Amino acid sequence: MNFDHIFNAVTGLCEILIWWMIWQDYRIARGKPELGMPTKKWMLMIALSLIPLGTLVLAWETALSVGSNSEPRREIPEFDEPQESIYYSYKSTSFGCSIDVEGDAFWGFRNEYRIAAACIYFDGVHDHLDTPYLQVGEQHDITKGHMPMTVMVNEKIKPALFANGMNFLILLIPKAVATSQIPTLRAARTLGVKIKMAGSYGK
Repeated sequence: MNFDHIFNAVTGLCEILIWWMIWQDYRIARGKPELGMPTKKWMLMIALSLIPLGTLVLAWETALSVGSNSEPRREIPEFDEPQESIYYSYKSTSFGCSIDVEGDAFWGFRNEYRIAAACIYFDGVHDHLDTPYLQVGEQHDITKGHMPMTVMVNEKIKPALFANGMNFLILLIPKAVATSQIPTLRAARTLGVKIKMAGSYGK
């Protein structure tokens, strides 16, 4: 509901009532009877009560907008689209990979998504959406500020990742989706996951 329209309607009605009272005074000054409407006393009381009521509604709507969780958010490009700069760092580790992100960049997605890091190896055999060498880390609630995330790589795919190099991904995962439902990037996209390329480490 647009409360600005409500406030405008209330103030407009108050103006009508005020002009009506002025018109009544004009008729009385000309010796004409008042029109068959409520007395000026009641009209004045109504006008004076509607003004603070409209102000209260506007203040309420403003408070809701300030504390709203539906603030505008900017969309981020998918990993295979032209990229823009988002603050992060990444590195490979003995257990998998580590990605640090700036939570502010993803703050607008916090109500519908969680964030997770991922490591992947594109082997050139499978389509990049179907490569089985994908490891998704633990999901995290999106917070502001520095967010370090780690990925523990499964022993079955670790040799391929460490022998050939890996790519680092940031995933925005709908809150209803479990990590176990994401064996490939194609499955991720089907489930509505947003995929952001963080970088790569080649051998």
